[in-house]
Amino acid sequence: MSAHGGAPARRGGLLFGVAVLAVALPGCEYAGPEDQPAPASPPVATPQPRSFEVQTNPYPTASELEDLAAWSAGQLQPRIPGELRGTNGGKTTSTGTLMAEPGEYELHFVCIGPTFAELSVSTSAGAEVLAPVRVPCDGQALKTPLLLPTQGADFTMSPDDGVDGRFAYRLVPTAEPTGAG
Repeated sequence: MSAHGGAPARRGGLLFGVAVLAVALPGCEYAGPEDQPAPASPPVATPQPRSFEVQTNPYPTASELEDLAAWSAGQLQPRIPGELRGTNGGKTTSTGTLMAEPGEYELHFVCIGPTFAELSVSTSAGAEVLAPVRVPCDGQALKTPLLLPTQGADFTMSPDDGVDGRFAYRLVPTAEPTGAG
């Protein structure tokens, strides 16, 4: 017997063992622990009805902003050299700021949507310039003189009735701004 005479016998036994396993495995199922049979099929999940509340998006879409800008551009015409303009819209109180120099102005304000809107103006430092006034929102412009003692005008607009409103406003200088040099 040669030194390699036992190798073919061992390879034959190994191949026979692999062949037996290959035939036995396809029919074999793992049952887990010995006393628990394998489940026939996974449980089926049934969807549960969910309730939810639909809320409006508090942020305007681009198309709403474009529509507001287009509306505002058509208001308070013609344009006057040196004017400062602003626009706002909404169902609740909104604010806007124009960075105007101290001086004398004429305020032009127009609104549509609600029946009335309350308008007030203060300086950026918080000093009242125009006490709250009730303005009809009929598309006609309110015009009133305004003395701005310091830089910046903050506009506060509150629509009545919780109705969506649009507001356009501008400051038109009536004299040379006192802050100009």
